[in-house]
Amino acid sequence: MIIQQLQNKDERIVALETQNATILAELAGQKKTNEEILEKMKRLFPAEFS
Repeated sequence: MIIQQLQNKDERIVALETQNATILAELAGQKKTNEEILEKMKRLFPAEFS
């Protein structure tokens, strides 16, 4: 019984770690996109960003 519970917790931990890695990768991609948008905005509207 306890062994099974520990195995279940281990599986849940692995799943959460995978989910966390996916979320972090998505956030990194979003940050890059935001930076690219900001750079384009700076080029289009230099007076607004000086």
